[in-house]
Amino acid sequence: MSSLKLFIFIFEICLWLPCTSTLSPRIFAASDYFIVNDQEVRQQTADDRGVLRNRRTTLDKLQLVDNDVVLDPPRAEKTCVLTSILTASQPKDRMPSHNHFQDVHKEAGFHHIHRDYMAVRPHCVFDFIIPHHNSSKETRLRGEFCIPEHLTGGAAVGDYDNDGLQDIYFTLFHKTSVLYRNNGDGTFTDVTKDVGLGPSRCASGAGWIDVDEDGDLDLYVTTVGDSRHYLYINYGGFFVEEAEKRNCSLVFPNKRKLAGMTPNFGDFDRDGFLDIYVTEWILHTVGKPSASRLLRNKGFVKAGYFEDITDQVGLNMDGYRGGSSLNRGTHTFGASFTDFDEDGWPELLVTADYGDSKMFWNKNGKSFVECTEKCGLRGEQDAMGHAIGDWDNDSHLDWFSTAIFHNQTDCSITGCVFGSGGNRLYRNHGNRRFDDATDKAGVRNGGWGWGAAFIDFNNDGYLDVVMTNGVDFPSTTTDDHFQKQSMILWQNLGPGYNGSTKEVSNAVGLNATGQGRGLLKFDFDDDGDEDVVVCNNLGPPQLYDNKGGNKRNWLKVRVVHNCLTFSDKLCDSYGARVQVLTSSNHIQTKEVGSDTHFLGQSEITTHFGLGSESGNVDVKVTWPGGLFEVTVTDVQPNRRIRVMKPSLQLGGKQSTSFKNLTVCSTLRIIAIEKQPSHATVVINPDGRSVSFKIDEGVNMRSLNMETFVYRVALVQGDNTTLLNTTTTAFVVFHYNDSDGGSNSGECVNGRHAGSKPTPTNKRRFDGISNNQKNVFWGANMEDLTRDIPAAYEDKLASLSGTCTIQQRKLGTCTFPDELNGIGSNRPSPRNISNVLFYQVKSKISSRRLSDMHAHFGQFLAHDTDFSSPLPRFEFDGQLNDVWLPISVPKGDVHFDQRDKGTEYLSFVRSTFNRCTGRNHGTPRQQINKITSYIDGSVVYGDSEGRNAHLRTKQNGKMKLTRNGIIPSNSMGIANDNVVGRDASRLLVAGDTRANVQPGLIALHSLFVREHNRLCDEYLKTHHKVL
Repeated sequence: MSSLKLFIFIFEICLWLPCTSTLSPRIFAASDYFIVNDQEVRQQTADDRGVLRNRRTTLDKLQLVDNDVVLDPPRAEKTCVLTSILTASQPKDRMPSHNHFQDVHKEAGFHHIHRDYMAVRPHCVFDFIIPHHNSSKETRLRGEFCIPEHLTGGAAVGDYDNDGLQDIYFTLFHKTSVLYRNNGDGTFTDVTKDVGLGPSRCASGAGWIDVDEDGDLDLYVTTVGDSRHYLYINYGGFFVEEAEKRNCSLVFPNKRKLAGMTPNFGDFDRDGFLDIYVTEWILHTVGKPSASRLLRNKGFVKAGYFEDITDQVGLNMDGYRGGSSLNRGTHTFGASFTDFDEDGWPELLVTADYGDSKMFWNKNGKSFVECTEKCGLRGEQDAMGHAIGDWDNDSHLDWFSTAIFHNQTDCSITGCVFGSGGNRLYRNHGNRRFDDATDKAGVRNGGWGWGAAFIDFNNDGYLDVVMTNGVDFPSTTTDDHFQKQSMILWQNLGPGYNGSTKEVSNAVGLNATGQGRGLLKFDFDDDGDEDVVVCNNLGPPQLYDNKGGNKRNWLKVRVVHNCLTFSDKLCDSYGARVQVLTSSNHIQTKEVGSDTHFLGQSEITTHFGLGSESGNVDVKVTWPGGLFEVTVTDVQPNRRIRVMKPSLQLGGKQSTSFKNLTVCSTLRIIAIEKQPSHATVVINPDGRSVSFKIDEGVNMRSLNMETFVYRVALVQGDNTTLLNTTTTAFVVFHYNDSDGGSNSGECVNGRHAGSKPTPTNKRRFDGISNNQKNVFWGANMEDLTRDIPAAYEDKLASLSGTCTIQQRKLGTCTFPDELNGIGSNRPSPRNISNVLFYQVKSKISSRRLSDMHAHFGQFLAHDTDFSSPLPRFEFDGQLNDVWLPISVPKGDVHFDQRDKGTEYLSFVRSTFNRCTGRNHGTPRQQINKITSYIDGSVVYGDSEGRNAHLRTKQNGKMKLTRNGIIPSNSMGIANDNVVGRDASRLLVAGDTRANVQPGLIALHSLFVREHNRLCDEYLKTHHKVL
């Protein structure tokens, strides 16, 4: 064994040995918050950084399980059977009698178009540049180079929120690109704004990639006409753009415009982290070097960060194109990391225009060597789209590429400008040898081809070829016959027909004409057959629902491993080879991650048609390098299985029978423990959401807040509950005021939006305009002044010295658990208090002051500041970062006189400005509920309404009892009741805290008496005025 292979062997052993945890499995179930207003329902949830986010939902489908996570899950579960959670699948007896496709993009909810109008000169994004011979000068024709814009229009499929449903992202050129979330019923919802995606205009291609191996799919987007590409990092279903930070934006020093095409992903060096190869179609006069680059993931050094190693590994594509200086350039459309020679290392196949397609063999992850013609691949055609698959079922992966096919009569007298060779199908014979099977298969003439894919549309076990085409150049009529070309679907007739095909697109309803570009396949309705998406350069996309393809049997295999960054989560195993063997020795082979096409990324789960075979099949999965392998025998057809990478502790290779597999465990709602007061909650069929139905006869606008308690469990199969816990959901109803204003309001610069009040000389109860220059200074409900920077643990809201929400959710908190449940590295506040204010005997004031001196200080303080605790619905008695009980030392002289050691002091965090904190990315700011001035608000109240309750409405006087005490609270206005006294015995004053102790009541009564005395005195001296 060579030293390099020995290193790789040792590295992979270290890489995949499982970590054992001493912690017990448990569910972290956060409370759920929903805000209902006139227009919509929004769910408040925290992303993986702890930042509060809002997303739209409906009362029919309140998503609950999305906030929950299993910490240190049971490790016994490995390869298992997946169940469908979609509700759109049909039983076979209701399927159509024949196989056909139907465009359902409108019914599915796709509402966008890629471009609003065609690119025409002289309004193109790029200039056309003519260099001068023997001179550094050039002639620049502004807005005259439109070709890159004619190439765009893509999409990518992936499960961004880990709910088991395939979502889809479409690139848009003139507007913000759009992400549609799969609703599980055959429809999609636009969640672009909700999840924080944007701007990424001028978008061209896209792909889902877990760059940091944390179990959440991130999104890479290429652009045409922008100076950079975009990488959106997924933080638990919400995104933050970080391409420049992670060195994959491909911004050039001169900020030149990019013409990005398809992004491609694979682990070329087998370090466990996915690398990126980006393609670009660009003239050298516009941009050189090109942005066709290999970006290596730094992996364990810095996961999800990249370095450009294109030149050092031999992948520079800038020097291949010859010809005149006007059309010289780098014209790569797409690529694929695929192990064509089956040595465990993925090759890089680059599909390029102008005869520049190249095959680069991987030299053990260190470099690449070009071997195109030597391997039988002729790169002379103008290749654009590509597809990788085992066309002839010989266990070797083949290559199909689209191009332009011209009859000579179609071209002008000067010949065909863009070539005329048509498509190519290259069969892989192993040992790095290919041959051209294009004409034998009959797949050469596809018109002006673009996106393509291998698809088994009728589940007969043989791969067919689907492609899209069409082009329209406004500046010429030479290629007008390509404008209205129909899609192509070549049906593979199988070995009995000598590898030939039959074109059946019109017969099965794939009859789109237009400007198709990107193409992909995914089973959006999870009914067992592959559906097709076509992205158009102009106009809306098509979503072709495959009707009846599942008449024949099928099998889906998802291949995963424990993520390297967060081992509690699962990541897709790029490069793993999946083989399915039927009882008739019919074998099919696919490689995970190879289904990336021109501007289209298909579903990562491998799909196999089983034809009319009614017997069971064997599935074999081999990971790159051959150390890890799983075989599952006697797999029943029409099933979904998830194959887990095995542990080297078990030898690295496993074999089991399908009958021994269990159903994959999943988090599900299993019961509603407590129903809300005015509604009924029902668990939806998906087990992850509930329906919230307002009771009959209840006016929704009369509701304030409804709560319900549900039980969430880690369920295996239909009945086995592995773990469970309960949590509470809050549904808050918030409607607009009658004058059209909103109680919640939007936030601008840390304040609720609204007009600034006009300064006035009139004394107001709320303190506004007490300072004429700064009308809000000192007013009630304004922020308390911060004299030193905030020291929150997460810089936003988490208490200093505690674990953040993200750490608790991921189970990475290193602080010891306290009674408050959030962990802390600080001593108990009660301990500090006992040390600082320890007193063994009574002390008498040296100035002979009584306790009334302290009470007056409290009375005065109540006139200048009041920060009340957050309302109970924020925590509902659950330990979290709102309710933080303080541990009492065992034997505390005041609070633990029985020496129990289990006592605590209840502590609830203060109300804060809702335009600050996690939801707005700024440090949380506490507010003063009363004015900050010594203005008698403690006597008169801080609002017109409270003051009106306190006055007698006669001679300016305030209410007192006959005994000269402030009155009892018969008016039903707000009062704090910290001592738990019967409400009928509470007294009322300008300050809600008047009932804390008798000394305060006495002072309040004294000041009201003085007010009334002054009224009497004023009446005597100004009786004529009155």
